[in-house]
Amino acid sequence: MDEFRLIPNVAHCEILVNDVPLLDLVTEREHRLHVDPAGAYLLLPGELALFPSRYLLGEHTVDSSAWCSDWESWGFGKDKTAIAGCTCGDVGCWPLVVSIELERGVVIWHDFVSRRSQDYHLGFTFARKRYEHELVQSLAGRSASNTGGSRRRADVADLRRRFEG
Repeated sequence: MDEFRLIPNVAHCEILVNDVPLLDLVTEREHRLHVDPAGAYLLLPGELALFPSRYLLGEHTVDSSAWCSDWESWGFGKDKTAIAGCTCGDVGCWPLVVSIELERGVVIWHDFVSRRSQDYHLGFTFARKRYEHELVQSLAGRSASNTGGSRRRADVADLRRRFEG
């Protein structure tokens, strides 16, 4: 089983898989595939990655200014979730997308695709309870560093009860 971690900061959330930044894994794969420029992505903003958003559980809408006009051809909102986006700031301009499936007890990431390549041959299987716990814990860490804390802490406590209880 793979391990999933999120490291939130003010602008974005870094995704770690087995304690390695996901973008490092992608960059290494893109170098092997002779993709240029390799690994040129922006990380997801916290409002997409962290609870109460269920985006990294594969539940999302595409009526966002973050998506480019041809999102349908990439499967956004159908079977693909952008986990990193273009360095221009438009997630959908040059996205790295993945299929996220929720199965009994696991979260599976497979079929990585970008405009650069469809041959990533990457896939990860995470323990669902730990995955969801990490999304909530990451929100707790971010809310502790933000102002306006007591309401946010109450929201985090409620999410913990719902997803861990």
